[in-house]
Amino acid sequence: DVLTDTNVKGTSNVVQACLSTKIKKLCFVSSIAACGKYKDGKPADENAEWTDDVSRSTYSRSKYFSEQEVWKGIAAGLNAVIVNPGVILGVSGQNAGSSQLFYQMQKGLMFYTMGGTGYVDVQDVVRAMIVLTQSGISGERFVLVGENASNRDILWYMADGFGRKRPFINVPKPLLLFAGGMMELLGKVFGFQPLIDRGTARSATNREFYSSAKIEKAIGFKFTQMTDTISGVCTFMNKK
Repeated sequence: DVLTDTNVKGTSNVVQACLSTKIKKLCFVSSIAACGKYKDGKPADENAEWTDDVSRSTYSRSKYFSEQEVWKGIAAGLNAVIVNPGVILGVSGQNAGSSQLFYQMQKGLMFYTMGGTGYVDVQDVVRAMIVLTQSGISGERFVLVGENASNRDILWYMADGFGRKRPFINVPKPLLLFAGGMMELLGKVFGFQPLIDRGTARSATNREFYSSAKIEKAIGFKFTQMTDTISGVCTFMNKK
C-alpha cells in the first residue's frame, strides 16, 4: 500500500543517502506504534518485542519496518539515534492528525472511547531530538511519552481548556469497530479516505501505555505535563 511504500522506501532512501554522504549523525523519528508489548500488561519500553498481529494497524507496520531500515544502516556503520514519540500534541496551523482532536473539541464533542495511550508535547520531542543528536549516544532508541492517559481524560482536558461540556457518551468497542468497517468499505467503493477504519477503531479502543524511563535516566529528561500542553494549545486557539 501507499503508506507502507512511502514510509519504508522513503526511510531506506534517507539511510542510503546518509551512508553515501557520510553525514555526522541521523536522528530518526519513529513512533510508539513501532514498539512491542509485554504480555503481563506492564508499560511497553524499548525492549518490548514487536509482533505482527491483527491489532497492528497499517501505520504501525509501516513505522516498524521503516525503523528496521535505520537499524540496517546502523549495522552498516551509520551514526544514528531513534526516538519513538507517543501521540504528539501541540500548537498547529492545520486541522490534521492529532490536531483534529482540538478542532473537534472546540466545536463541541459528546463522544469518547475507553482506550488510552501515551501522549507527548511536540516541544519535548524536538528538545529530546536536539539533545540526543548532540550527545555521544548512538545505536539506541528512546520512547518519548510525557503521560499515559485515557482518551476520555485527554478529551476532558481539551473540553476544560475550551470551556466546553465534557464528552459524556462512551462509544463501545463493538459499535466503533462496526462503524470503522463500514467506513472502510465505503471508502474503497467510492474512492475516499475514511476518517475512521478498523485500524483506527482498534487504536481508539485499545489501552496501551508506555515507559520513558530510559531517556529520563540517560539524559535526565523531564517531560511537560499534558494539562499544561493542552491548556496552552486551547489558549492559542481561543485567540484566533
